[in-house]
Amino acid sequence: MHHALRLLESPIGPGWVGFSWQVYRSCDRKIKNPQDFASVLRPPCSATAAVASSTVALAAYCSRRTTGRPTDAGSTVKPRRRGVASADSDPHKRVISGRFRRKVASGQRRARKVPLIASQDMAAYEAELQEKVAEVRELLKDHLPVHREGQTGSLEIVRSPEVSHYRHRIRFALSHPNSNSVGFLVFDPETAEFVPVSQSPVASARINCLMRDVMEVVAPTQAWDCAYEAELVSNTTGEAMASFRYDRPLDPIVDGEWAAHLANELDAAVVLEANKDDRIVAAGGRGDYLVQRNELNGRCYPQHFMDYVFSQTNVQLNKEMQRWVQAQTRSESGLAEGNLLELYCGNGNFTLPAAQNFLEVIATEVDRRAVSAARACAAQAGVRNVRVLRLKAEEVYRAFPPGYRPGTLLVDPPRAGLDQTCIQLAEKFERIVYISCNPETLRRDLDTLSSHRVTDACLFDQFPWTDHVEVGVRLERV
Repeated sequence: MHHALRLLESPIGPGWVGFSWQVYRSCDRKIKNPQDFASVLRPPCSATAAVASSTVALAAYCSRRTTGRPTDAGSTVKPRRRGVASADSDPHKRVISGRFRRKVASGQRRARKVPLIASQDMAAYEAELQEKVAEVRELLKDHLPVHREGQTGSLEIVRSPEVSHYRHRIRFALSHPNSNSVGFLVFDPETAEFVPVSQSPVASARINCLMRDVMEVVAPTQAWDCAYEAELVSNTTGEAMASFRYDRPLDPIVDGEWAAHLANELDAAVVLEANKDDRIVAAGGRGDYLVQRNELNGRCYPQHFMDYVFSQTNVQLNKEMQRWVQAQTRSESGLAEGNLLELYCGNGNFTLPAAQNFLEVIATEVDRRAVSAARACAAQAGVRNVRVLRLKAEEVYRAFPPGYRPGTLLVDPPRAGLDQTCIQLAEKFERIVYISCNPETLRRDLDTLSSHRVTDACLFDQFPWTDHVEVGVRLERV
């Protein structure tokens, strides 16, 4: 507004409308061009009066579009909602839709219909899996280990123990069918559009119950205003958490009461979030996380499932991944020896099972909440040889004690793979265990790590009925 007030002494004309348009565009995106926007400004009686009147109208309009507060007696405009019914009316979703169409056109992605929308023929699962296996074999053919002459590259396959209702964490865009309720939207790869759903064949049974309860709850007026995304989480004991993101500031009193009511109705922890510093948690004594306990070889390793903090979504398959990592990091003697450095340790998912194979473990992560969770879980599991540090990759050297000798490196990076700093660090280690959620960036990194060769490789079907897989490889120094 202070920019607009400077124009009070300027003559009215096209420049004023143009400047006003720029200020408006920083506050809203609903009107698509300056010509339509000019109609927002009040008709001028004189040049000076026009500028003053238009400035007030502009400031009021921008204010009510971003805050939803009354602009004059008896007049209130509701704030913009990002939960909408189709990709055509939301710029963010148009970007996703356009990007997906380009990938399909270029052959990088198949437009396969996923069971987020419709159940699949379970008898077709094996054929779907073998198609993915063939693609990964072809992609990594120059790196897969050959154990016998004339044999193709060896790739162990671990199928998902559950091929439906396997996801214990899932996100939805929100639609607003009316002022007192919300619905769920998912992206349909077949049409490259967002479509409404009431159930999800890939989500756990508890999450499906949560979806139904969320849609059925009657909300106070404006309780769902500007709620645009939901993340639903469950563990294997039936506990659940529902997190909702808002595109407006949260009111500690009004929204706090709404969160408590919602938690009671859903019998779940509820988190409302506008940003990381504007959160409301209504957990009913549960805390703002769920505890998932995994038993491996007679030991229990807890995990904290938190809102918008990464964790493996296929809990049953994740146990198989933990077993694989534990086996790949074990010494030939079977005794604890040497040291382990882990990058991207998250909530300690692989850290704790692998720790029994080493004398000392340093695990690093940049997410503050994940670091706290990993430390707490290590203490609960009685794992005492692990230090979990909040460090970036380029800061890891600070964690090394005097005389540190690189032994085993464990990495589980995001889809972008390892950056150059991590590659340079990895080259110093005798053994690398790499868990990848993107075989394409895995191949790129293996091409770069010429100092090592792959000795074991395993494909985990983390997401049945989709193109996505996880691949684990163990590399030894040449």
